[in-house]
Amino acid sequence: MKVNYNIGVITGFSGNKVTKYPASAVTYPSTNNVIVGRSMIMPTWGFKVWKGNAGHDGVLRSQSDIDAYWAYLTKLASAAGDSPSYMGITSESGLSTGMLAYQDLHGAIQSNGSFAIPNGEINANEDYAKLASGYTYGFTTNLGLNWNGFSWFAQIATGWGGYASLDYIKQSTSSSNILWSHESYLSNMYDATNNVNGKYPNAYYSQNYYNSDFWQVPAFRSYIKNMGIGYTLPANLLKKFAVESATISLVGNNLWDFYNPYPDHYRNMYDNSKVSYPTLRTYSLGINLTF
Repeated sequence: MKVNYNIGVITGFSGNKVTKYPASAVTYPSTNNVIVGRSMIMPTWGFKVWKGNAGHDGVLRSQSDIDAYWAYLTKLASAAGDSPSYMGITSESGLSTGMLAYQDLHGAIQSNGSFAIPNGEINANEDYAKLASGYTYGFTTNLGLNWNGFSWFAQIATGWGGYASLDYIKQSTSSSNILWSHESYLSNMYDATNNVNGKYPNAYYSQNYYNSDFWQVPAFRSYIKNMGIGYTLPANLLKKFAVESATISLVGNNLWDFYNPYPDHYRNMYDNSKVSYPTLRTYSLGINLTF
């Protein structure tokens, strides 16, 4: 029996560049101002974590971690003739275990758009780095196979680029707000009493909620968007019932991901934790008759 198959690949790319726009005042790159010569597809900005702690991941888990981090900020502040601070906290006693420590990348922005040397102060925007470009890339592969009345097809989507991160949101606890339990990975967050070796920073501190490379995960994705199988009954069998053709098919949509970067696979790749209703995996059974 002859086997027929087909393979198709679809891809595309879109971009843009601003050619004319009023000049704006000098400000932080992370504000993503519209600037002539640049794209309107904006990057994502955030902190880079300081990895001088014992765990080398930016989570302050002990007083020695706090001491080392404050010493790091103090050294930079002294070199710049400034005083150390962390998100408005101006003394070491204001830091707590369970917080994320960020790198001091810059000092104040200058009138020409450059930055002064790091000044021992951790501030949003001032110390942001570009975490990911806004451009995304991808292609869709269509596969098909036919043999002796049987057919199979699949559509596989692959993409990469852009910013992806763990979901880190505040979930209300009133009966009108609870939809489902919080992300499973937070069961392993640092707690000074119950989990001193916790992998993730404590959700209590608002300083941990900023975009940072700590929460960033690979943006690569490859998944089976839909797939189906079918069988066309032999024509000589159908003649007995005055049927010209009959095909039975089973099709699935929103199927499987080949790769999931989220801890414990606590979520699928379709929805983040902010959606009110998740994307569903669906199956449909069909019968197509021609008389």
